[in-house]
Amino acid sequence: MRWMMSCREASRLTTEASYRTLAPLERGLLVFHRSMCRDCRRFAAQMALLDRSMTMWRAGGRDENMRP
Repeated sequence: MRWMMSCREASRLTTEASYRTLAPLERGLLVFHRSMCRDCRRFAAQMALLDRSMTMWRAGGRDENMRP
């Protein structure tokens, strides 16, 4: 793995982080990439929103603070 990953690799790891624990090197490279890439930070925020939404949906609850 290179020291600077592509956005494609970063988005793959961002998605995989929802299902598994990333290795320390993967996590470090992802943090480094996101620190320099606004688009990947936005993608990570969107994925976090989807994860929270699905958790709420499965629980049958509603969060008044969650924006559409």
